[in-house]
Amino acid sequence: MQKELLILFVASLGIAWVHAVTPSPGYCCPQITVALGTDEDGTYTFLAEGDGPASERCQNDCLYSKDSNKTAVYCFEAVTSEDLGEGEVQCEAIKPFSGPTAEELLKKLEKLQKDFEAQVNETKALKKEVDDIKEDDSKMETDISNMLTEVQALDGRLNYTEMRHAVCGYKNDMHFKEKKALFFERVYDEVDTNTEGSLLVDGTFTAGVAGVYFITVETMVALGRGESVEGFIELSSGSYADDKRFIFTKKHDVGGTDWARDQASASRYVTMAAGETMQIMLTPAFGSAVNDGTMDILQTTMCVSLYSASG
Repeated sequence: MQKELLILFVASLGIAWVHAVTPSPGYCCPQITVALGTDEDGTYTFLAEGDGPASERCQNDCLYSKDSNKTAVYCFEAVTSEDLGEGEVQCEAIKPFSGPTAEELLKKLEKLQKDFEAQVNETKALKKEVDDIKEDDSKMETDISNMLTEVQALDGRLNYTEMRHAVCGYKNDMHFKEKKALFFERVYDEVDTNTEGSLLVDGTFTAGVAGVYFITVETMVALGRGESVEGFIELSSGSYADDKRFIFTKKHDVGGTDWARDQASASRYVTMAAGETMQIMLTPAFGSAVNDGTMDILQTTMCVSLYSASG
């Protein structure tokens, strides 16, 4: 008895081929290899079950595609071995899937999801750390800027503090009958750090920088009865107008007796602006004693020093 075979029928072209194995009813071979020595040799992969233009000639409703070509659809028809000849049409079972199960895949997916969430949280934490670092850096920059400002201000104050100036004028004797500015024979810069303050022999002191200056005057005054002499600080700005008396000494003549108020030396602080000038104005007063009508002051020394520069 001849063995029943399958003929391969090209549904779209109406060409028939042969299959060497008769599949059981309702079963579609997953993959069929055809080796007939013709152009139709190749691998045919199951597509679906369905009706086609040659379905009445096919063994069943199993439809196939050849190799990677999806434009032609094939089916197989039963034939005898004589029709098959020496060719071969072989049904090959596709290797069963050996990968992970659905449950394993689900667990792996859950683990990946957890890892992803952990990575997201870690990324958020790192971002917060970066933001905190940026905020700290910004605060640090502000602190550094403030510190630099303070250092610069301190440097400025130190520069002012380092400024020193002291100048003194000397006068052996001075005779005058009316108000007169204290003047000098010699002037010395005792301490000078380029503050440009100056004392002239005419008694005018000019402040080099704004600040507080310390003024001292020492002298001896020859007074007769009823005579006095006063010294006033005169500033070009008009400052201390209500409190400018600096020196006052007097010899009184009361009831035939005489007594003296003696204050031949004085010192005080005054605030001066840069470029402001200062003089000591001496004002004599004469009493009833017989004299030559002049006021005599001897061995006078006046010094002006920069106590604290402003700034």
